[in-house]
Amino acid sequence: MLKLPSKNQKIYVLVKKSGVVIYFTTSNRHKYLEAKEIFRKNGLKLGRISRDYTEIQANTLEEVVKEALWHINRKKVFIEDSGIFIKALNGFPGVYSRYVEDTIGNRGILRLMRDVKNRGAVFRSVVGYKDSRTKLFKGEVYGSIALEERGIKGFGYDPIFIPKDYNKTFAEDYRLKQKISHRRKAIEKLAKYLSTSQSSFSYRRERMIAHAETQSCTCRGQVIYRVKTRLREERSSSEGVD
Repeated sequence: MLKLPSKNQKIYVLVKKSGVVIYFTTSNRHKYLEAKEIFRKNGLKLGRISRDYTEIQANTLEEVVKEALWHINRKKVFIEDSGIFIKALNGFPGVYSRYVEDTIGNRGILRLMRDVKNRGAVFRSVVGYKDSRTKLFKGEVYGSIALEERGIKGFGYDPIFIPKDYNKTFAEDYRLKQKISHRRKAIEKLAKYLSTSQSSFSYRRERMIAHAETQSCTCRGQVIYRVKTRLREERSSSEGVD
């Protein structure tokens, strides 16, 4: 289960101008930097909680993400879980990708794929965002397993994964990965969702405040207070829609 951060655990926070803080819970600096750049391009600022989470034994990434988020006792936070699913190995390592990476690594995968002709594989990513409720965003990229490790950039399975219609592994062409990766697709969907939600909220706020300010001086303060209270309630409910 998830462990609460200790007093000495680092927490990185960047605050959005509106005062809203979005946290990315991950101990992986590479993932954080990748997500931070995506958020920046969408006009959002990202915070990071540097801690890991325990992955349950499940059949899908969605189950892993939902269970992990359930144990996080805060809102406006997201996590990301991903895996590589190899066709010839019946989807292995799949949801166990991180464990397999830590144990047998890329060399172990290549041994399992020795003399295998069908080298098709897909990278999948699931991002889970928690506010009042949990919302999932998914991304995937198809490709194949290389015959050997190639490239020195990236991390994880990047040296053995060749995306469809390309000749180089993600580790050989890291810029390509930054453009088309499974994780990027999922996080871009989250960023777009957050940008749209916040833009819609800001527009309603400006219109309602403007209307309130046309009222007489005797009731203006009360009207503005009611407007702000209503907007807080709207925001809380709308951001939690599945």
